[in-house]
Amino acid sequence: MSRSVRFLAVTDSDSYVKWAGSLAGRLPSGWSARLVVLEAQGAPSERQVTEALTRTPFSVDDVERVDARSLRRLVAEWAPDVLLLATRAHAVPHVVRWLEGRPDRPVVVTGVAGIALPVQWYDVNLRRGADLFVTHSHREVEEISAVARRHEVRHRTTLATLPFLAHVRASAATDGRPAHGTSVVFAPQSLVPAATEDRRRLLQRLADAARARPDRRVVVKLRAQAGESEAHRGGASYVDLAHDLDLPSNLVFADGPMAEHLEDAAALVTVSSSAVLEAMAADVPAVILTDFGIDDAHMNSLFVGSRLLGTTDDVVAGRFHRADTRWAADNYFHDDGDDTWVQDVEDLLARRAAGLPEPARLPRTLGNRLRSLYYRHDALQPWRGTPLAPLERLMLWLAHVANRKVLHLR
Repeated sequence: MSRSVRFLAVTDSDSYVKWAGSLAGRLPSGWSARLVVLEAQGAPSERQVTEALTRTPFSVDDVERVDARSLRRLVAEWAPDVLLLATRAHAVPHVVRWLEGRPDRPVVVTGVAGIALPVQWYDVNLRRGADLFVTHSHREVEEISAVARRHEVRHRTTLATLPFLAHVRASAATDGRPAHGTSVVFAPQSLVPAATEDRRRLLQRLADAARARPDRRVVVKLRAQAGESEAHRGGASYVDLAHDLDLPSNLVFADGPMAEHLEDAAALVTVSSSAVLEAMAADVPAVILTDFGIDDAHMNSLFVGSRLLGTTDDVVAGRFHRADTRWAADNYFHDDGDDTWVQDVEDLLARRAAGLPEPARLPRTLGNRLRSLYYRHDALQPWRGTPLAPLERLMLWLAHVANRKVLHLR
C-alpha cells in the first residue's frame, strides 16, 4: 500500500469515544487516524468528549461531528482502509450496508466499550457485518466466540488489552500517586440498579460511609450533567435523588475523567462498572456490590471468584479488596503479548487486495425487520435537519415508551 493506512473511528456516545480514542492511540506508527462523533440519539456533549479523550492522542478539537448523510459521504470520499464502528450495536448494520457492492470496502472492526460480559446476543448478532470483533480478555474471546457460533456469525474474534487500562497502569507507575488516597469513589451506572428505591438506598448507604469517616470524601462520579446523554438510558439520577435526602457535606458529586479521580482514591465502589478495572490497574482496592444480587441482570456475575465482591456494609466499615491474580489474568489483565488485534487487522488488510466478502446481513425475519426500523432511526436519526425531524423525535419517544413497557428491545 503506497499511502499510509487510513483508520476511521466512528463513535456515538461518551463511553465509545473513550474506547475508540484510546484504541486508536495504540495503532502502528505511520497510520492516519480520524475520529468522528455521529450526531444522533445519545451523542456526547463537548464536555463529555473532552473528558473521554483525556490521556489519548486526540483532543476535542480533533473530533469531527457528522450526521448520517455526511458520515456516508466521508466514508465514500476519504476511503478509509479500516473502519472502526465504535458505536452501540444497533448502529452497526445500517452503516455496514453502505459498504455493500464495494470491492474496495474497508476492513470493518467493532467491539464493546469496556466489559462485554455477560454476553448479550444482540451485541454479537447486530455486529455480524463486521470482519473483526475486538474483545478484551481471554474469557471474552471464549464466550463471545461461542455466542457467535450459536448464531452463525462468521466474524473473527480478536484480543486487545482494554486500551485505557494501559494508560492507567503507566500513569500509576510514573506519576508518584500516593499509596493511600483520601476519597472513596462511587462509579454509578445508568442500568443498574434499575429500581429507583434501590438507587435511593444505595445513595443512603454511601452517606452512611461518609458519616463513618468524616475525614474522607465519598465522591459520586458523574458521567453526564443535566441535559447530557450516556451510552444507555437508565434509572433515576442520583443527583435528583439527593434533593430528598439529608446528605453529609463530605459526600459530593463530581465529574471529570475517572483516571484523575483514581489518583486520589482510597477505594472504588460500583455495582459492575468497568471503572473497577481502571481501579485495579491503578492499584486502588475496590468493592463490587452484591446488595442487589449477583447475576447477569446486574452484570456482576463476572466477578465471582475475583475477591472483589462485597456489600454496602463493607463500604461503611472501610473494607475494600484487591483482585485475585489468577482471576485477573483471565479477565482483562492478560499479558500484552497475548494481544492479536493489530495482527488480525493487518492480515485482513492483506486479504483486502483480493477483495473482502460482502458484509453479512441480519437474517431476514419479521422481528429483525421491525427492530431494524426502530434501530435505524434511533442510531442514525436520518431525518435530522429535515422538516421531518419533529416527527422522527415523536416516533422515537413513542418507541422508547413502548420499548420500556412492553417490547424490551436492546
